[in-house]
Amino acid sequence: MNDIVDKWGLRAVTENTVNTREALFEELDATRERGYAIERDEGDVGISCVGAPIQNIEGNPVGAISVTVPSNKLRDDRVEEELSHKILNGTNIIELKIEHA
Repeated sequence: MNDIVDKWGLRAVTENTVNTREALFEELDATRERGYAIERDEGDVGISCVGAPIQNIEGNPVGAISVTVPSNKLRDDRVEEELSHKILNGTNIIELKIEHA
């Protein structure tokens, strides 16, 4: 990750864009802990996204599920909780199907 940041940098697109190495690694740690990523107004103001990886039996990512919503909907913690639960449930179902294919 450091090599990528060194090569390409972290250009802010909006005032909410993660644009420092420290903030990036904090967000990556939080994402690992939660099991899903959340992006609020980082690419476009007014648009947010919640997503999670689909992993094979070895734990390698083979895909992802994400949902994009208007940011005002994601300000409600219940919506984030419900969306992330559905996404994680979906990734789990797909992972089980991959495992038993």
